[in-house]
Amino acid sequence: MCRDLTSVTIPSSIVTIGDEAFYDCISLRSITIPESVTSIGNRIIYGCNGLESIFGPYASEDHRLLVMDGEVKGIADHGLSTCIVPDNVTHIGFSAFAYCSFSSIILPESVTEIEGGAFSHCLNLESIIIPNSITKIEDYTFSNCRKLKDVVLSATLTEIGGGCFEQCENLQSIDIPNSVKKIGFHAFDDCNSLKTVIIPESVTSIGSNAFSKCEALKSIIVRVENPNDIYMDIDVFKGSNTDYCVLQVPAGSVDLYRNAPQWRDFKSIVKIPDAALNSLENYDDCDATIYDLNGMTVTMPQDGKIYIVNGKKIYYRN
Repeated sequence: MCRDLTSVTIPSSIVTIGDEAFYDCISLRSITIPESVTSIGNRIIYGCNGLESIFGPYASEDHRLLVMDGEVKGIADHGLSTCIVPDNVTHIGFSAFAYCSFSSIILPESVTEIEGGAFSHCLNLESIIIPNSITKIEDYTFSNCRKLKDVVLSATLTEIGGGCFEQCENLQSIDIPNSVKKIGFHAFDDCNSLKTVIIPESVTSIGSNAFSKCEALKSIIVRVENPNDIYMDIDVFKGSNTDYCVLQVPAGSVDLYRNAPQWRDFKSIVKIPDAALNSLENYDDCDATIYDLNGMTVTMPQDGKIYIVNGKKIYYRN
């Protein structure tokens, strides 16, 4: 931790850079890494909030990303509002973007793996579209992203890791795709603005405290016909608004949920209205932020186009 260091050029005699090598060098503005380096550890520029440029063969074309063998190892994000990850990236490394200041990021379909904590504590991040190439979101990937509001999950996702969206206090809704089997422990814990959740019929396991302290919950739609088909760990909804939140379940399953542990804590359990079965909504008017399918803000939506609003795909109708 050299707080006065402003520039680093790694000599060509170096072949390995260890974990957290330049951790919290808050004055560092540029770093040059030569071709002689064949191994780069995790979080080597973690906490270098003033870093503006990365140079050498492992730098992206815009000199913002540090990429080795297809894996993003770190970022120079000072002054960056939108991060565009290039198509040659296949892997987002452990905590690679943690504590970054950008408000949006575009991930290509080439990315097949996002390691744990990759976006944790990105306090300005407002929206994210997880590409369909991702099948698992690891533990704490988006924890403490306090401005995160719009999330579109991969259509091939099978698992949401523990603490994945913990303390995302601006997240208002989440539509879990019908491919997810497991929702991890504390996955949405303390998302105190979360109002609506859709749990698809594919889900077979929900971890402890997955939706605890979600005090604003108004509606949960569960499409699993038999609640006994879902393994429920302890305290899934502890501290959440089960007195006023409406639990909507398939027709013919109301009594099953009224007698099932944890689900029966909800005071209002009703059948899913027919209109709620369609995840693609017509959309006439909107005060919320509108995004295109690349995660970019849209100010003038076009008739007949599909956009993202509050984490859901909508069909815009003028």
